Amino acid sequence: MVDVIENDLRLLLDNKAIGVSVPDVTYEAAVQFHPITKRSMCYIVCGILFNERGEVLMVQEAKRSCYGAWYLPAGRMEPNENIEEATKREVAEEAGLEFEPTALLSVEIQGGTWIRFTLTGRVTGGHLKTTEEKDKESLQAKWCALEEVRKGDSMTLPLRAGDILPLIEMAAKYYKTPAAERPLPCLPVINAHHKILFRTVFVQQDQIRKVVNVLVNTTGSLHLPLAMMPPSDRNFMQPWTKLIQDIFNTTSLKGISICGILTVEHCGKPEAMHDGMCITLLAHVNATDQIHISNDRYRWHAINDENLKSLLINKLKDGRTVRAVFF
Repeated sequence: MVDVIENDLRLLLDNKAIGVSVPDVTYEAAVQFHPITKRSMCYIVCGILFNERGEVLMVQEAKRSCYGAWYLPAGRMEPNENIEEATKREVAEEAGLEFEPTALLSVEIQGGTWIRFTLTGRVTGGHLKTTEEKDKESLQAKWCALEEVRKGDSMTLPLRAGDILPLIEMAAKYYKTPAAERPLPCLPVINAHHKILFRTVFVQQDQIRKVVNVLVNTTGSLHLPLAMMPPSDRNFMQPWTKLIQDIFNTTSLKGISICGILTVEHCGKPEAMHDGMCITLLAHVNATDQIHISNDRYRWHAINDENLKSLLINKLKDGRTVRAVFF
């Protein structure tokens, strides 16, 4: 008999989409909410590119509010775009370069309506925008040494905002890591959703007994816990804490930690119909903290396949998933 959960996990670890069940946790506001790009949802894309000298691509802003300041190529996703298309467009418009995305490095979530995706990749064409080519998108682009960006000198390289510095450091660390030791590249998966959803792979590892368990919901067909994100100004941890409470009857996160993101599913087409998304989180539940399931809709599902066990354990290590930041 095919193990549905193990099959779903293999797909997620291979950066593929899986079927969506009825959400286990939701809110009336989330049910009524209709995500629409640039109207009810603000999706931001950001591109981090390095050249062979280890310099990072920066653009000089043309907007009145930050005229002359420097920033990474970034901007709002447009209707009828997916994440990769939006990032490629922003880099082309602001920096003059064509590039091929190779990895999603970071997802930052503020409330339920502001999400920024940071991608990296390799330059495939175009040329750096010069001051002679300035327009409403940017004044120019250039490759900058990391030390120059870190200093953010107000005279030579004034930064629009310091929020890009952690992103640049993260990307620099990614490229300093030998290719064989980096996590398998993860890119957004094209899959249509009309709500903002997050799925969680809760993993519990008993190193003594060499057991790896994954939490499943037994309602209907077995499935991984799924929750709907409300359009709230409150931070992401509110619905995630509600999910924890539903499963373990506690609001304490002691012994439960988010490792990062396994997959991001988004389509964006047709416009205003599929502007939702599903984010799959990986979370570790410490087996020594006596965290007990209190809801009989859930149970631990033992992973029998040794290769799958190894893949899950490897993903629990620091830096093996897409960085997740919640405000």
